[in-house]
Amino acid sequence: MSFQFRNIKHRVAYLRLSHTRCSEYGMEYLNLLDRVLNLSNNLLGESLKRDEGGRIFRNQKSLQVLDLASNKIAALPRNIFRGFFHITHLNLSSNSIEIFSVNISHLSKLTWIDLSSNQLSSLNEETRTTLKTFSEAQRLALNLQNNPLHCSCSNIKFLTWIAQSRKIEFLNLNNYTCLFQNSSQKAFNNFTRLLKEMEKECASFTLVIAITSTLLLVAVTVIISRIIHRYRWRIRYLYYVARRDKRHQTSNKYISYHFDAFVSYADKDREFVIALVKNLEENFNLRLCIHQRDFIPGTDVVDNITNAIHNSRRTVCFLTSHYLKSYWCDVEMNKARIESVYSRERSNVLLFIIPQRSVVKELPLKWMDLIENKSYIEICTADESELSAFKERLAETLKTDEFGN
Repeated sequence: MSFQFRNIKHRVAYLRLSHTRCSEYGMEYLNLLDRVLNLSNNLLGESLKRDEGGRIFRNQKSLQVLDLASNKIAALPRNIFRGFFHITHLNLSSNSIEIFSVNISHLSKLTWIDLSSNQLSSLNEETRTTLKTFSEAQRLALNLQNNPLHCSCSNIKFLTWIAQSRKIEFLNLNNYTCLFQNSSQKAFNNFTRLLKEMEKECASFTLVIAITSTLLLVAVTVIISRIIHRYRWRIRYLYYVARRDKRHQTSNKYISYHFDAFVSYADKDREFVIALVKNLEENFNLRLCIHQRDFIPGTDVVDNITNAIHNSRRTVCFLTSHYLKSYWCDVEMNKARIESVYSRERSNVLLFIIPQRSVVKELPLKWMDLIENKSYIEICTADESELSAFKERLAETLKTDEFGN
Protein backbone atom coordinates (compact mmCIF):
# COMPACT_ATOMS: atom_id res chain seq x y z
CA MET A 1 0.00 0.00 0.00
CA SER A 2 1.26 3.51 -0.81
CA PHE A 3 0.06 6.96 0.12
CA GLN A 4 0.68 10.16 -1.89
CA PHE A 5 0.28 13.78 -0.70
CA ARG A 6 -0.87 16.25 -3.35
CA ASN A 7 -2.37 19.76 -3.43
CA ILE A 8 -2.05 20.40 0.32
CA LYS A 9 -2.37 24.18 0.66
CA HIS A 10 -2.22 24.64 4.44
CA ARG A 11 0.84 24.37 6.64
CA VAL A 12 0.78 21.29 8.90
CA ALA A 13 2.42 21.36 12.33
CA TYR A 14 1.84 17.74 13.29
CA LEU A 15 1.18 14.79 11.00
CA ARG A 16 0.66 11.29 12.36
CA LEU A 17 0.47 8.36 9.94
CA SER A 18 1.46 5.55 12.28
CA HIS A 19 -0.08 2.05 12.27
CA THR A 20 -1.29 2.35 8.69
CA ARG A 21 0.83 -0.64 7.56
CA CYS A 22 1.89 1.42 4.59
CA SER A 23 5.03 0.38 2.68
CA GLU A 24 5.55 3.62 0.75
CA TYR A 25 4.70 7.31 1.24
CA GLY A 26 5.06 10.03 -1.40
CA MET A 27 6.41 12.58 1.07
CA GLU A 28 8.14 14.59 -1.67
CA TYR A 29 4.79 16.22 -2.44
CA LEU A 30 4.39 17.42 1.14
CA ASN A 31 6.43 20.54 1.90
CA LEU A 32 4.36 22.27 4.56
CA LEU A 33 5.37 20.32 7.69
CA ASP A 34 6.63 22.51 10.54
CA ARG A 35 7.20 20.25 13.50
CA VAL A 36 6.32 16.56 13.83
CA LEU A 37 6.07 13.68 11.38
CA ASN A 38 5.09 10.35 12.94
CA LEU A 39 5.48 7.40 10.57
CA SER A 40 6.01 4.74 13.21
CA ASN A 41 4.67 1.18 13.02
CA ASN A 42 4.57 0.92 9.25
CA LEU A 43 6.45 -1.07 6.60
CA LEU A 44 8.69 1.61 5.13
CA GLY A 45 11.97 -0.31 5.46
CA GLU A 46 12.32 -1.35 1.81
CA SER A 47 11.23 1.98 0.30
CA LEU A 48 13.62 3.90 2.57
CA LYS A 49 16.44 1.51 1.70
CA ARG A 50 15.99 2.27 -2.01
CA ASP A 51 16.00 6.04 -1.55
CA GLU A 52 19.70 6.64 -2.25
CA GLY A 53 19.17 10.27 -3.22
CA GLY A 54 17.07 11.29 -0.22
CA ARG A 55 14.01 11.96 -2.41
CA ILE A 56 11.35 11.01 0.15
CA PHE A 57 12.21 13.69 2.72
CA ARG A 58 13.82 16.24 0.43
CA ASN A 59 11.15 18.94 1.08
CA GLN A 60 10.99 18.62 4.87
CA LYS A 61 13.54 21.33 5.64
CA SER A 62 11.51 22.74 8.56
CA LEU A 63 10.71 19.42 10.24
CA GLN A 64 11.85 19.11 13.87
CA VAL A 65 10.69 15.63 14.93
CA LEU A 66 10.77 12.46 12.82
CA ASP A 67 9.51 9.12 14.16
CA LEU A 68 10.37 6.06 12.10
CA ALA A 69 10.16 3.50 14.88
CA SER A 70 9.02 -0.06 14.06
CA ASN A 71 9.27 0.13 10.28
CA LYS A 72 11.30 -3.04 9.62
CA ILE A 73 14.27 -0.92 8.60
CA ALA A 74 17.39 -3.05 8.06
CA ALA A 75 19.53 -0.37 6.42
CA LEU A 76 19.33 3.31 5.55
CA PRO A 77 21.04 5.05 2.61
CA ARG A 78 23.77 7.51 3.52
CA ASN A 79 21.87 10.56 2.22
CA ILE A 80 18.36 9.60 3.33
CA PHE A 81 18.14 12.68 5.63
CA ARG A 82 19.83 15.21 3.38
CA GLY A 83 16.65 17.36 3.20
CA PHE A 84 16.55 17.96 6.96
CA PHE A 85 18.20 20.97 8.62
CA HIS A 86 16.13 21.62 11.76
CA ILE A 87 15.61 18.11 13.09
CA THR A 88 15.97 17.95 16.89
CA HIS A 89 14.45 14.51 17.59
CA LEU A 90 15.05 11.38 15.50
CA ASN A 91 13.45 8.07 16.46
CA LEU A 92 14.70 4.94 14.69
CA SER A 93 14.00 2.49 17.48
CA SER A 94 12.61 -1.06 17.17
CA ASN A 95 14.00 -1.74 13.71
CA SER A 96 16.69 -4.13 12.44
CA ILE A 97 19.52 -1.70 11.68
CA GLU A 98 22.92 -3.43 11.86
CA ILE A 99 25.11 -0.60 10.59
CA PHE A 100 24.27 3.08 11.03
CA SER A 101 26.29 4.89 8.38
CA VAL A 102 23.87 7.72 7.62
CA ASN A 103 25.27 11.21 7.08
CA ILE A 104 23.95 13.34 9.95
CA SER A 105 26.74 15.92 10.01
CA HIS A 106 24.34 18.67 8.81
CA LEU A 107 21.78 17.95 11.56
CA SER A 108 23.48 20.36 13.93
CA LYS A 109 20.33 20.97 16.01
CA LEU A 110 19.91 17.31 16.91
CA THR A 111 19.36 16.86 20.66
CA TRP A 112 17.74 13.42 20.87
CA ILE A 113 18.30 10.25 18.84
CA ASP A 114 16.78 6.88 19.64
CA LEU A 115 18.49 3.83 18.14
CA SER A 116 17.30 1.37 20.76
CA SER A 117 16.13 -2.16 19.95
CA ASN A 118 18.10 -2.54 16.73
CA GLN A 119 20.98 -4.87 15.78
CA LEU A 120 23.85 -2.44 16.27
CA SER A 121 27.17 -3.79 17.57
CA SER A 122 28.71 -0.30 17.63
CA LEU A 123 28.68 3.11 15.95
CA ASN A 124 31.30 3.92 13.33
CA GLU A 125 33.96 6.56 13.92
CA GLU A 126 32.30 9.15 11.66
CA THR A 127 29.02 8.98 13.58
CA ARG A 128 30.80 9.07 16.94
CA THR A 129 32.78 12.16 15.95
CA THR A 130 29.62 13.92 14.68
CA LEU A 131 27.65 13.19 17.84
CA LYS A 132 30.50 14.38 20.02
CA THR A 133 30.63 17.64 18.05
CA PHE A 134 26.88 18.14 18.49
CA SER A 135 27.18 17.56 22.23
CA GLU A 136 29.69 20.39 22.52
CA ALA A 137 27.02 22.86 21.34
CA GLN A 138 23.91 21.57 23.11
CA ARG A 139 22.68 18.76 25.30
CA LEU A 140 22.43 15.49 23.36
CA ALA A 141 20.61 12.33 24.46
CA LEU A 142 21.36 8.98 22.80
CA ASN A 143 19.54 5.70 23.39
CA LEU A 144 21.34 2.47 22.43
CA GLN A 145 19.49 0.13 24.75
CA ASN A 146 18.63 -3.40 23.58
CA ASN A 147 21.35 -3.57 20.93
CA PRO A 148 23.87 -6.44 20.79
CA LEU A 149 26.83 -4.17 21.54
CA HIS A 150 30.05 -6.14 21.18
CA CYS A 151 32.64 -6.42 23.94
CA SER A 152 35.64 -7.25 21.76
CA CYS A 153 39.09 -5.79 21.23
CA SER A 154 38.06 -4.59 17.77
CA ASN A 155 35.27 -2.61 19.45
CA ILE A 156 37.33 -1.09 22.27
CA LYS A 157 37.37 2.37 20.65
CA PHE A 158 33.57 2.47 20.65
CA LEU A 159 33.37 1.44 24.31
CA THR A 160 36.01 4.01 25.23
CA TRP A 161 34.01 6.66 23.33
CA ILE A 162 30.97 5.93 25.50
CA ALA A 163 33.07 6.32 28.66
CA GLN A 164 34.74 9.55 27.53
CA SER A 165 31.69 11.29 26.01
CA ARG A 166 30.76 13.17 29.17
CA LYS A 167 28.42 15.60 27.39
CA ILE A 168 26.35 12.90 25.74
CA GLU A 169 23.57 11.45 27.91
CA PHE A 170 23.33 7.73 27.19
CA LEU A 171 19.74 6.97 28.13
CA ASN A 172 19.31 3.91 30.38
CA LEU A 173 23.04 3.17 30.22
CA ASN A 174 22.86 0.73 33.14
CA ASN A 175 20.46 -1.43 31.14
CA TYR A 176 22.84 -1.80 28.19
CA THR A 177 24.35 -5.25 27.72
CA CYS A 178 27.66 -6.20 26.18
CA LEU A 179 28.02 -9.33 24.04
CA PHE A 180 31.30 -11.30 24.22
CA GLN A 181 32.70 -13.62 21.58
CA ASN A 182 31.71 -16.69 23.62
CA SER A 183 28.07 -15.41 23.47
CA SER A 184 28.06 -14.45 27.15
CA GLN A 185 26.68 -11.06 28.19
CA LYS A 186 27.48 -8.47 30.81
CA ALA A 187 25.42 -5.49 31.87
CA PHE A 188 26.74 -1.93 31.82
CA ASN A 189 25.71 -1.37 35.45
CA ASN A 190 29.43 -1.16 36.32
CA PHE A 191 30.63 0.13 32.99
CA THR A 192 33.91 1.63 34.27
CA ARG A 193 35.03 -1.71 35.69
CA LEU A 194 33.92 -3.55 32.54
CA LEU A 195 35.91 -1.17 30.36
CA LYS A 196 39.06 -1.57 32.48
CA GLU A 197 38.80 -5.36 32.18
CA MET A 198 38.40 -5.03 28.43
CA GLU A 199 41.40 -2.69 28.13
CA LYS A 200 43.55 -5.08 30.17
CA GLU A 201 42.46 -8.09 28.13
CA CYS A 202 42.98 -6.28 24.84
CA ALA A 203 46.41 -5.00 25.91
CA SER A 204 47.50 -8.58 26.61
CA PHE A 205 45.93 -9.74 23.36
CA THR A 206 47.65 -6.96 21.43
CA LEU A 207 50.98 -7.86 23.04
CA VAL A 208 50.56 -11.50 22.05
CA ILE A 209 49.69 -10.49 18.49
CA ALA A 210 52.68 -8.10 18.36
CA ILE A 211 55.09 -10.77 19.66
CA THR A 212 53.67 -13.44 17.36
CA SER A 213 53.79 -11.11 14.36
CA THR A 214 57.36 -10.10 15.19
CA LEU A 215 58.48 -13.72 15.55
CA LEU A 216 56.71 -14.63 12.33
CA LEU A 217 58.32 -11.69 10.54
CA VAL A 218 61.75 -12.65 11.88
CA ALA A 219 61.24 -16.29 10.85
CA VAL A 220 60.13 -15.30 7.33
CA THR A 221 63.03 -12.84 7.07
CA VAL A 222 65.54 -15.50 8.16
CA ILE A 223 64.11 -18.03 5.69
CA ILE A 224 64.13 -15.54 2.83
CA SER A 225 67.64 -14.39 3.78
CA ARG A 226 68.91 -17.98 3.77
CA ILE A 227 67.31 -18.62 0.39
CA ILE A 228 68.75 -15.40 -1.03
CA HIS A 229 72.17 -16.18 0.45
CA ARG A 230 72.14 -19.70 -0.92
CA TYR A 231 71.16 -18.57 -4.41
CA ARG A 232 72.80 -15.14 -4.29
CA TRP A 233 75.09 -15.74 -7.25
CA ARG A 234 72.31 -17.18 -9.34
CA ILE A 235 70.07 -14.21 -8.51
CA ARG A 236 72.83 -11.71 -9.27
CA TYR A 237 73.65 -13.44 -12.52
CA LEU A 238 70.04 -13.55 -13.69
CA TYR A 239 69.61 -9.89 -12.71
CA TYR A 240 72.59 -8.71 -14.75
CA VAL A 241 71.79 -11.00 -17.66
CA ALA A 242 68.28 -9.53 -17.73
CA ARG A 243 69.83 -6.06 -18.05
CA ARG A 244 72.10 -7.16 -20.84
CA ASP A 245 71.06 -7.37 -24.50
CA LYS A 246 70.55 -10.91 -25.74
CA ARG A 247 73.15 -11.20 -28.47
CA HIS A 248 73.72 -14.95 -28.58
CA GLN A 249 71.61 -18.00 -29.22
CA THR A 250 71.27 -20.53 -26.41
CA SER A 251 73.16 -23.38 -28.04
CA ASN A 252 76.96 -23.11 -27.93
CA LYS A 253 77.16 -24.61 -31.37
CA TYR A 254 76.01 -21.38 -33.00
CA ILE A 255 77.71 -18.84 -30.73
CA SER A 256 80.67 -16.83 -31.94
CA TYR A 257 82.52 -15.70 -28.82
CA HIS A 258 84.66 -12.59 -28.71
CA PHE A 259 87.26 -14.21 -26.44
CA ASP A 260 88.62 -17.72 -26.11
CA ALA A 261 88.76 -17.32 -22.35
CA PHE A 262 88.20 -14.88 -19.53
CA VAL A 263 91.11 -15.07 -17.11
CA SER A 264 90.16 -14.61 -13.47
CA TYR A 265 93.04 -13.87 -11.08
CA ALA A 266 93.91 -11.98 -7.93
CA ASP A 267 95.55 -8.60 -8.35
CA LYS A 268 98.63 -9.76 -6.39
CA ASP A 269 99.20 -12.49 -9.01
CA ARG A 270 98.91 -10.14 -11.97
CA GLU A 271 102.63 -10.14 -12.91
CA PHE A 272 102.68 -13.88 -13.61
CA VAL A 273 99.21 -13.94 -15.20
CA ILE A 274 99.79 -10.96 -17.53
CA ALA A 275 103.05 -12.49 -18.76
CA LEU A 276 101.26 -15.80 -19.35
CA VAL A 277 98.41 -14.09 -21.22
CA LYS A 278 100.88 -12.20 -23.43
CA ASN A 279 102.69 -15.46 -24.27
CA LEU A 280 99.46 -17.32 -25.12
CA GLU A 281 98.16 -14.50 -27.32
CA GLU A 282 101.44 -14.00 -29.22
CA ASN A 283 102.55 -17.61 -29.62
CA PHE A 284 99.25 -19.52 -29.78
CA ASN A 285 96.94 -16.98 -31.42
CA LEU A 286 94.46 -16.93 -28.52
CA ARG A 287 92.15 -14.06 -27.62
CA LEU A 288 92.03 -13.67 -23.85
CA CYS A 289 90.14 -11.25 -21.63
CA ILE A 290 91.66 -9.77 -18.46
CA HIS A 291 90.07 -7.12 -16.31
CA GLN A 292 93.03 -4.70 -16.26
CA ARG A 293 93.02 -4.35 -20.01
CA ASP A 294 89.63 -5.34 -21.41
CA PHE A 295 87.03 -4.07 -18.94
CA ILE A 296 85.12 -1.03 -20.23
CA PRO A 297 85.87 2.12 -18.19
CA GLY A 298 82.81 3.73 -16.60
CA THR A 299 80.81 0.48 -16.66
CA ASP A 300 79.73 -1.17 -13.41
CA VAL A 301 82.26 -3.79 -12.27
CA VAL A 302 79.67 -6.56 -12.03
CA ASP A 303 78.39 -5.69 -15.52
CA ASN A 304 81.95 -5.90 -16.83
CA ILE A 305 82.45 -9.28 -15.17
CA THR A 306 79.14 -10.64 -16.48
CA ASN A 307 79.83 -9.44 -20.03
CA ALA A 308 83.37 -10.81 -19.99
CA ILE A 309 82.22 -14.28 -18.88
CA HIS A 310 79.29 -14.30 -21.27
CA ASN A 311 81.45 -13.28 -24.25
CA SER A 312 84.19 -15.85 -23.52
CA ARG A 313 84.16 -19.54 -24.43
CA ARG A 314 85.91 -20.46 -21.18
CA THR A 315 86.69 -18.99 -17.79
CA VAL A 316 90.14 -19.74 -16.41
CA CYS A 317 90.60 -19.27 -12.65
CA PHE A 318 94.10 -19.03 -11.14
CA LEU A 319 93.60 -20.50 -7.69
CA THR A 320 96.13 -19.07 -5.28
CA SER A 321 95.96 -18.09 -1.63
CA HIS A 322 95.43 -14.51 -2.82
CA TYR A 323 92.57 -15.64 -5.06
CA LEU A 324 90.76 -17.30 -2.16
CA LYS A 325 90.85 -14.05 -0.17
CA SER A 326 89.60 -11.81 -2.99
CA TYR A 327 85.95 -10.77 -3.03
CA TRP A 328 85.94 -9.98 -6.75
CA CYS A 329 87.57 -13.30 -7.60
CA ASP A 330 84.78 -15.01 -5.69
CA VAL A 331 82.26 -13.00 -7.73
CA GLU A 332 83.93 -13.97 -11.01
CA MET A 333 84.15 -17.68 -10.18
CA ASN A 334 80.53 -17.89 -9.04
CA LYS A 335 79.23 -15.99 -12.06
CA ALA A 336 81.14 -18.34 -14.34
CA ARG A 337 79.62 -21.28 -12.50
CA ILE A 338 76.10 -19.90 -12.97
CA GLU A 339 76.85 -19.11 -16.63
CA SER A 340 77.63 -22.77 -17.26
CA VAL A 341 74.27 -23.80 -15.81
CA TYR A 342 71.94 -21.18 -17.32
CA SER A 343 73.52 -20.13 -20.60
CA ARG A 344 75.75 -23.07 -21.61
CA GLU A 345 73.41 -26.00 -20.99
CA ARG A 346 75.64 -27.21 -18.14
CA SER A 347 78.64 -27.56 -20.43
CA ASN A 348 82.07 -27.54 -18.77
CA VAL A 349 83.32 -23.96 -19.18
CA LEU A 350 85.40 -23.61 -16.00
CA LEU A 351 89.09 -24.42 -15.93
CA PHE A 352 91.14 -24.11 -12.74
CA ILE A 353 94.88 -23.50 -12.72
CA ILE A 354 96.56 -24.45 -9.43
CA PRO A 355 100.13 -23.08 -9.34
CA GLN A 356 100.56 -23.88 -5.61
CA ARG A 357 99.73 -27.38 -4.41
CA SER A 358 99.39 -26.11 -0.86
CA VAL A 359 96.38 -23.97 -1.81
CA VAL A 360 94.23 -27.10 -2.19
CA LYS A 361 94.28 -27.51 1.58
CA GLU A 362 92.86 -24.00 1.97
CA LEU A 363 89.90 -24.50 -0.35
CA PRO A 364 86.40 -24.23 1.24
CA LEU A 365 84.08 -27.20 0.81
CA LYS A 366 82.10 -25.46 -1.96
CA TRP A 367 85.34 -24.99 -3.90
CA MET A 368 86.42 -28.61 -3.36
CA ASP A 369 83.19 -29.69 -4.98
CA LEU A 370 84.06 -27.54 -8.02
CA ILE A 371 87.58 -28.91 -8.20
CA GLU A 372 86.28 -32.46 -8.16
CA ASN A 373 83.70 -31.83 -10.88
CA LYS A 374 85.51 -29.37 -13.16
CA SER A 375 88.80 -29.47 -15.06
CA TYR A 376 91.97 -28.31 -13.39
CA ILE A 377 95.72 -28.21 -14.14
CA GLU A 378 98.45 -28.18 -11.53
CA ILE A 379 101.74 -26.49 -12.43
CA CYS A 380 105.08 -25.71 -10.88
CA THR A 381 106.08 -22.18 -11.82
CA ALA A 382 109.68 -22.73 -10.68
CA ASP A 383 110.39 -25.41 -13.33
CA GLU A 384 110.88 -23.77 -16.76
CA SER A 385 110.41 -26.99 -18.74
CA GLU A 386 107.22 -27.84 -16.86
CA LEU A 387 105.98 -24.25 -17.28
CA SER A 388 106.61 -24.41 -21.03
CA ALA A 389 104.72 -27.71 -21.30
CA PHE A 390 101.91 -26.20 -19.22
CA LYS A 391 101.52 -23.28 -21.66
CA GLU A 392 101.20 -25.63 -24.62
CA ARG A 393 98.72 -27.84 -22.79
CA LEU A 394 96.67 -24.82 -21.69
CA ALA A 395 96.59 -23.36 -25.20
CA GLU A 396 95.52 -26.69 -26.66
CA THR A 397 92.78 -27.03 -24.00
CA LEU A 398 91.41 -23.54 -24.65
CA LYS A 399 91.17 -24.21 -28.39
CA THR A 400 89.08 -27.38 -28.00
CA ASP A 401 85.27 -27.23 -28.00
CA GLU A 402 84.98 -29.36 -24.87
CA PHE A 403 87.37 -30.48 -22.17
CA GLY A 404 87.00 -33.09 -19.51
CA ASN A 405 88.38 -33.62 -16.01
